[in-house]
Amino acid sequence: MQLVYNLFNEKVSLNTNEKAIYLPLGKAYFVFSQNKSSKYFGLNFWDKKFLDFNFSFPEIKKIELKENSFIINDQIKLIFENNKLKINKPIKIFLDTRYLYDFNPFNRKIEVLRVNDNKYTIKTNLRDLSFNGNLKLKKEWKPFNFSLDERRKDGKEWWLFYLGDFKGIIEFPFEFKNKKEEYSKKENLINEILKKATNKYLKLSFKLAFRNLMDKEVGRPWFFQDWKRDYLISLNAFYYLDEISFIKEKIFYYVSLLKRYMKNNKLFHIDELGLLIKKIKDFWFLFNEEEKEYLIKNLLLLHYTAPIYNEKGETWMDSINREGFSIEVQALFYEGFSLLEKYDKEFSYLKKKIEETVKHIIFHGYILDGLERFEIRPNFILAYYFSPELAKKLEFDKYFDKSFNQLWLEWGGVSSLSTCNPLFYEEHTGIDSKSYHSGDSWYFLNNITGIILIDKYLKEKNKKRKKDLEEKIIRLLDSALRDILLLFIPSGHSEISSAKKQESFGCFDQLWSNATFIEFVIKYLNYFS
Repeated sequence: MQLVYNLFNEKVSLNTNEKAIYLPLGKAYFVFSQNKSSKYFGLNFWDKKFLDFNFSFPEIKKIELKENSFIINDQIKLIFENNKLKINKPIKIFLDTRYLYDFNPFNRKIEVLRVNDNKYTIKTNLRDLSFNGNLKLKKEWKPFNFSLDERRKDGKEWWLFYLGDFKGIIEFPFEFKNKKEEYSKKENLINEILKKATNKYLKLSFKLAFRNLMDKEVGRPWFFQDWKRDYLISLNAFYYLDEISFIKEKIFYYVSLLKRYMKNNKLFHIDELGLLIKKIKDFWFLFNEEEKEYLIKNLLLLHYTAPIYNEKGETWMDSINREGFSIEVQALFYEGFSLLEKYDKEFSYLKKKIEETVKHIIFHGYILDGLERFEIRPNFILAYYFSPELAKKLEFDKYFDKSFNQLWLEWGGVSSLSTCNPLFYEEHTGIDSKSYHSGDSWYFLNNITGIILIDKYLKEKNKKRKKDLEEKIIRLLDSALRDILLLFIPSGHSEISSAKKQESFGCFDQLWSNATFIEFVIKYLNYFS
């Protein structure tokens, strides 16, 4: 299929096997695929689904994607404007009105009311919809098989309400964000960031990641809650995009929860707390004196020990048992304590305790996943990223390669578990989560790996080693571009891939994938252009 990106002053034509479209439109978004149909695809608003388009269009040979519209086969055009969807030629309209996780078929109430010859009101269990145009009514419940859901072991059959064939305007009880208008506010900044970029695919991918990121949603279609970890890791990208008010808003909101956290420690996972303190340190220069005093006062209310212990399910690898002293958690609090030791010298002692612990995580030349945990996972890369000071002090560079070689995937990714481990899964296993943190490659972590390898490249003196690092950096960048431009749902940066070969699964648009890609590209352009 020919896919033409014609948006944000970039026009690029590509060939892809994926017949799919994704338009982020604020809280609302439109997504469909003829290759990988899913009950979660369609026209959604946050956690609610209204329309399904998996089976609406004829065989697709060409898609032209614009900021708030798309054209299929040079004929069928859909435009999203204000609270209206404009459709220029008759297409099949399927209703699937429900909360995204609600698969009780009896909860869907649909009533079709004819207002006049050209106007219908559709009363639903969510909100009413208005159809104004040419509607050839069918009003049939029809069963469909959803191929992606079957692949994920999440059931395959679901019934949709075939309203009929429609051409005209559909009005919704919510608004679509104007993406062209949004981009224009940041156009000069983005042009400045990309001024050294000569590769049209890289420039387009950056703009798509920006487009996706600015909706500030954690992951589509599933993650519409406030995931602290994902937001905090993504704040660096928001800083580069001059979203200072958003950074401060998130930090102050999370700090406001700390008093409740002391009474109910379920409000934060331990790595989220570490990330919050680290991000306060990272963005300390953004705060005035009064704000600094407020932040420190609240941080010092908590009781700290070292090394830092995490319960089962308290880290980002929450599908496996990592209870104990995890390496990236130590790095986060090490950084946080570097800020707090300026206000209380006890934190210097706690930093030393963390150093002593991490020394024992290095075993026979390998950087392990945690104290007394004899597995090699990519969390030492996160530790390196979170705390360059700790990595330097404990000479991570000396041991990095031996561990990294067990994780490296030749297509340009990093596995979530050593490929030598008997528990390693080379292919994504679906919603049972067996492969999720035991083989699957995470795009956010691949981007962070690229950032770390650039740091290592800049320090490396050996020419052969330097060339090897550069090749790996390019592969990591290329795999991100493939994911964004060509794979799964083109124009979204996905959550995960199988380890064996590059694929795209999980969320088709993940906040921290977009954010770390932006950070990776900015660092790459600073040193490789």
